[in-house]
Parts: sequence; C-alpha cells; structure tokens
Amino acid sequence: MGWWPTKLCVLLNLVILLGYSMIDAVVAGQMLSAVSPDGSLTVVVGIIIVAVITWVVTTFGIRVFHYYERLVSWVFGKLNADVAKIRLASTIRGAIHPRRISRPKV
Repeated sequence: MGWWPTKLCVLLNLVILLGYSMIDAVVAGQMLSAVSPDGSLTVVVGIIIVAVITWVVTTFGIRVFHYYERLVSWVFGKLNADVAKIRLASTIRGAIHPRRISRPKV
C-alpha cells in the first residue's frame, strides 16, 4: 500500500477508536450516576470523572494507576481494620456489661 495510504488507514482507525471511547465514557458516566446515592452524581459529572481517569492512565501509564490503587487500598485497609477493632471492642464491652447497652427510645 505504501506510506501515505497507510497513514490514512491509521487516521480512520483513530477516529473509530475515539468514537468507541466516547461511547464507553458516556455509558460509564451513566453507570456512576445510577449507583450514586439518591442520584447525587449527574451523568455529566460521571462522564468527566471517567474521562479524567482515562486521560491519566493513557498519559502517565498504567504503573501510576497501579501505584495509586495500591496506596488507596492500603489506606482503606488500615481504616477498615481500625473500625473493625473499635466495633469488636464495643461488642465485647456490651456483652460483659449488658446494662450499658442503650435501648431505643419509644
């Protein structure tokens, strides 16, 4: 085919892939809006969130995204462990001293 006709094929392929990525961003934005509590997240904001995450991954690479995921999972893992310890301690205290358990007001 040659050098210049191949560039035309690549350009058309890029346009097609750009269209697919737009469709993916819209669908992902709609999904984020659907799972948000009380519809607090609009579809437009969901699309922007997905587009920014996609831009970060494509610009800086998947390694940066994996580093971020590892950091966030570690932080939330520590927070969940601390919350579980507090709940366990309060349950044990409630079992030892049943009179301290607050009863719902009628």
